[in-house]
Parts: sequence; C-alpha cells; structure tokens
Amino acid sequence: MSEIITIRLEQRLSEQLRAAIEGAEDLTPAMDDISERLLESTRRRFDTESGVSGVPWKKSRRAIEDGGKTLQDSGRLYRALDRRSGPTFAEVGVRAGGPPEIYAAIHQFGGTIRPRHKKALSFAGRVVAQVVMPARPYLGFDPEDREDIVEVLTAHLRRSFDEAAA
Repeated sequence: MSEIITIRLEQRLSEQLRAAIEGAEDLTPAMDDISERLLESTRRRFDTESGVSGVPWKKSRRAIEDGGKTLQDSGRLYRALDRRSGPTFAEVGVRAGGPPEIYAAIHQFGGTIRPRHKKALSFAGRVVAQVVMPARPYLGFDPEDREDIVEVLTAHLRRSFDEAAA
C-alpha cells in the first residue's frame, strides 16, 4: 500500500506567493537600473578606448596626430549614447537622428567607406579612393555587465518576495 501525502497551502501563504509573483512580473525598476548600468559601462569604453572584450581599439589617425582620443573628436557619438527601458527590456544605443546615428554602425562593426557619387572621398583633409574603418565595438555586454544584470534582477526578485511576506 502506498502512502498519500497531502500539502495544503494556507491562504496567507498563497496570497504572499501571488503578491510576490505579481511584483516580480513588473521589472520596470530593475530594467531602468540595468539600462543605466549598461550606459555607464558603454561610456567607460569610450574613456578607456577599449572594446567589450577589453581589447584596446586601434587608434585613429586623427587621435595619433592630434593626441586626442579615438571616437571622440567632436564628442557627438559619446553624447548621443542613450538608454531606454520598460517592463520587459533595457537597451543602450545611439540616439536616433543626426550624424551620430549615421556613423555609429561603421565604428561599432567596421567596414569600408566608398564614394557614392564621386571618384574620391575627402577624409581628414586627404583625398582618398576609400577608407577602411576598423571595428571599435562600444556596445555590448562584458562579464561585469552580466554580473550586474544578475545582481539587479536577483535584488528585484528578493524585494518582491520580501514585500509580499511583510
């Protein structure tokens, strides 16, 4: 003969679990925190001139000649970094509209710039047939970003269960 085990949740525990689940469903505060942390991480990459993997970016000719920082001649790309978040997402990218949006991808992924309507380009005061841009990735997740995300989500869930139990 087999034994029968019966488990009954008290009404208060059921209510607490339901409240905790409802609190955990709205991730807006956590996603806001995550997007802010990712934005700061992206800005640090500009400060250190290194990619998501920590590998230094190839110095631009302008930065070498003028002693400046790569990807920071005018500062427009850096200032166009922005974040958004909502109940189910956190994102960091380049604000839409204007020159930064146009050249953000070529800096992130690299590529070759060729003239569309003429035979040559005027680039940094030189006339050239094309310009090969190395990838200088500034958007993405590194291991520290992943740890931050787990930390924020864990804290959010912990608060949801603590508030439901109170």
